[in-house]
Amino acid sequence: MNFQIADLRILQEELDGRIFSLHQVSRESTRDDRCLALLVEISELANETRCFKYWSQRAPSAKEVLLEELEDSIHFLLSLGIDLEDNVETIEAATFNVGLSELFLKWYASAVQLHL
Repeated sequence: MNFQIADLRILQEELDGRIFSLHQVSRESTRDDRCLALLVEISELANETRCFKYWSQRAPSAKEVLLEELEDSIHFLLSLGIDLEDNVETIEAATFNVGLSELFLKWYASAVQLHL
């Protein structure tokens, strides 16, 4: 199943609306919470990759677990993008010549900027 970002944005807006209504909150009143939730979801993904756990011999979690955590992060990215009235239609892959831990740190820094 292929979705365009615009399609995903519509689905996310519908999901947000149901959640906001169910919990009697608004998009505006939950902005800080959703920014923090994005950071938490990024952290959960990092934790499941185990990329920073140099002391551990355990392998990363299964692909399905990693994808679930990534999906959770994407939900909050889309939701915050709606707040910012972001109309980006495509996402281009960027190449970084750094390790996974550094990529997560860059993602955190970018996510924090959504709050500022």
